[in-house]
Amino acid sequence: MQKNIPQLKLKYVKGKVISESITRPEHAATVIRKFFDEDTIEYNEEGVALFLDTASQPIGWIRFAVGGQTNCLFDVRMLFATALTAGATKLMIAHNHPSGNCKPSASDISVTRKFQEASNFLDIHFVDHFIITKTDHYSMIENGDI
Repeated sequence: MQKNIPQLKLKYVKGKVISESITRPEHAATVIRKFFDEDTIEYNEEGVALFLDTASQPIGWIRFAVGGQTNCLFDVRMLFATALTAGATKLMIAHNHPSGNCKPSASDISVTRKFQEASNFLDIHFVDHFIITKTDHYSMIENGDI
């Protein structure tokens, strides 16, 4: 029976770590904006996640969603599988609005609450969800949306 079930192997490769902690939303937005391609930020939506350790130092990031001009699908399970594999204790996510409008939609707020629920269950602190545009950002935590 054992030979018929494939063994799964997850691998985390630790790279160069930024030595400074990310504790302020403005700083977090500046760091996370670098993960978006300047040439496509106004073309299609993408979702990225930044994983942090207990000292709020980044340990890695991932692009977890790529969509069209008006939306993208966030797979909560895949994102948290990555967070757990990386040993993250904190998580922040961001996605861009190609329209240039930072205002969150009802579905943005709904999916953020889903991430919060999963974070609470897995004991990973959900830091914030940012909406990024080419020139601006919106913090859901700072604006009281979550």
